[in-house]
Amino acid sequence: MNFDRDLHDALQPLAGDPVADAARLLAALPPGPPPAAPRGPWWLPWTMLAVGLAGGLALDRLMPRAEKPLQAMSTEKPDEKEQPKVLDASPTSQGNRMPAGQSPPPMGLTVMCFGTAEIDEPGFGRQELKPGAYECALDTVFRTTKGQIGIYMMANDARVRIDNGGEARVGIDHVALEYGRIFVDAGQREALMQVECGKVKLVFAKAAGVVSRKPSGIEVLGLDGTIDVTSPIDTARVDKYQRVSVDVDGSARPAETVDFLPAETSWMTLMIQMSNDRRELEERVKEVFIAYEKDKARAEAEREMLRLGPSTAWLLTDSIERNIDGNRAYALRAAALLARLLDYSSAAYALPLLLQDDVELRLVIFAAVRARTGTDGGTSEAFWREASRERRRTAVEEWRAELSR
Repeated sequence: MNFDRDLHDALQPLAGDPVADAARLLAALPPGPPPAAPRGPWWLPWTMLAVGLAGGLALDRLMPRAEKPLQAMSTEKPDEKEQPKVLDASPTSQGNRMPAGQSPPPMGLTVMCFGTAEIDEPGFGRQELKPGAYECALDTVFRTTKGQIGIYMMANDARVRIDNGGEARVGIDHVALEYGRIFVDAGQREALMQVECGKVKLVFAKAAGVVSRKPSGIEVLGLDGTIDVTSPIDTARVDKYQRVSVDVDGSARPAETVDFLPAETSWMTLMIQMSNDRRELEERVKEVFIAYEKDKARAEAEREMLRLGPSTAWLLTDSIERNIDGNRAYALRAAALLARLLDYSSAAYALPLLLQDDVELRLVIFAAVRARTGTDGGTSEAFWREASRERRRTAVEEWRAELSR
């Protein structure tokens, strides 16, 4: 069948009778598709439409609506008045202080309180801190009347310590010292720390030092790096092992040399021992011990070693072994110091000294270990006075094993 030819033939010519012409036209068309499947009930589409409308109304009730209508994105600069407000994440918006160990407030202060202290914290007001760790807001004012404060700024690795009897406001890169004594370490991240003492400004650039403010003026002690001091009428630079005094009128005196720094910073020995930075403690122990052994400042170094406690026990033991033959007086003095600072955990360091030939040294060490541990290793003073070296060696090994249990 040729559809075009048959349709042309059917339409030419038309007879003028509508019924006959329609019959002729339909006969010329090709056969159509099979009849459609029977339809479902007439009411089904309307029922489905009603169910859909009801579900939409229910979701509209349940789902929250936006407070403002959505706006189309635009490349034009938005009006500053229409800028959305950013929620304040500072500790002042949190209602309660965030304990240490949880997520700290951004750019905040990590505080360790030794004793008790008063603070005036932005957003919280006046409070009292008990011994422990805290997170405080920037620009908190610390008053230490019954203790000391250690502060760490994670953002720039800086540290501040406030001695008993001081008041200072501490920010992320500045300290305002009202009175008292503080330690400042700018850290190693190229950060600058500025200390304000009234009209006198001090800048710490990868430097550390101690600043004391008294009614008579200001003292600056350099512990590391260089500290720049500026007053309205004078300037000064303070290097390590130097101390500069600034009078009330702002004039700086010539720098003086300080040979033994630990004696000037003994007030923060406990904070050094509690610090997470073990390098600071190790450097201090080494500096104190060298001063003691070389007799540069032996009396001051001895006091500092007593403050440090058992941390210096192994160094003293080694020094006694090296000097007992050539410098017996020093070795016996060191043994007496060792006996004062030993504790149970460090007593084993002293046991090798019981193998020395000097009877007086052995008796000092035996009495010290027995007193600190409450044990005698199954021996007596007479044993350590008379026993041979081999018997003493056996006794030392047995005593060491007893202390390690």
